[in-house]
Amino acid sequence: MAGFTLGDGYGPLIGKHGLAAENLLCARVVLADGRHVTTDGGNEPELFWALRGGGGNFGVVTSLKIRLHCAGEPLAGLIVYPLSEAAMVKERYSVLAATLPDEYGALLAMMSGPDGQPGLALMPL
Repeated sequence: MAGFTLGDGYGPLIGKHGLAAENLLCARVVLADGRHVTTDGGNEPELFWALRGGGGNFGVVTSLKIRLHCAGEPLAGLIVYPLSEAAMVKERYSVLAATLPDEYGALLAMMSGPDGQPGLALMPL
């Protein structure tokens, strides 16, 4: 969870709740000089900003407090289309994406299909 959150955290709740890093409430960090600090919006705010996507190598994070959200029923899967159908999939995806509520989304990605051939993958989030 720490690596996911501190690495921005692009996951299935992004549409409704943002990146995982945006849900970081505070962190305990050991700095290069050996000091232990707690950072949040009011304490060490520049370090807090940095941990939430401003870069890296600011210290060793030893604990996190993260805002949690009820996710409800998950929707997941992977649909792979042959590359020859990419234009049609992209067009239909654009129509679908415009109608989805914030809590739903989907990613389109180029990847190899199960047969090793180039394809277009649709991944509901």
